[in-house]
Amino acid sequence: MYGKVYVNEKLKKVVLAFRGTGMENLGTDWLNNLIIAFDANIYRLTPRHNTAVKMYNGAIKKNKGYKLELVGHSQSGVIVNNV
Repeated sequence: MYGKVYVNEKLKKVVLAFRGTGMENLGTDWLNNLIIAFDANIYRLTPRHNTAVKMYNGAIKKNKGYKLELVGHSQSGVIVNNV
C-alpha cells in the first residue's frame, strides 16, 4: 500500500520506492502530513513510518551485499530522509 521493493539480481541492486500521500483510511495519510509540520520526531511513531522501516529492514536482511536505494515522493520524501 505504501511502497514496493524492486530487486535486480543481475546488478545486485534493490530499490525501495515509497509513494506519496494517499486518501485511504478516511484521509489519515493527510493527518501524517500535519504531524510532520508540527513535529517530525512524532512522525516516526506513525504506522506509515513504521511500515517503511519494516520494508527497509526486510530488504536489507533478504538482500545482503546488494546496493540499496530509496526513493520517495511527497510524504515519502520525509520517510526516505528518516530511514
